[in-house]
Amino acid sequence: MANVAGLLHKPVMGHEGGRDGHGRPPQYEVTLYIVLHGLCVNFELIMKKAPGPQWSLPRIIATPLTIGFVMATGFRLFFPPLLRNDAVGKVIEDWKSLF
Repeated sequence: MANVAGLLHKPVMGHEGGRDGHGRPPQYEVTLYIVLHGLCVNFELIMKKAPGPQWSLPRIIATPLTIGFVMATGFRLFFPPLLRNDAVGKVIEDWKSLF
């Protein structure tokens, strides 16, 4: 499901003509972020349902690894397009127009 969301994320974002707001071709960073996380969740589910001995890490190790993975991929793939395209400023302007 997350993979479908990742693939459909780019068209839904409204990049007209396949370019971002500054005339550059899209980099598909957010799409890669969503697809990567979807693949990791799918891999985790497959490993949990696999026959044989269950493979898992202790929670004290798994939690920091998960948080580190989400933060590292978020800062590398998710946030740069938002900052590059001034998404926060656009959202603020949209909210100002509502009130």
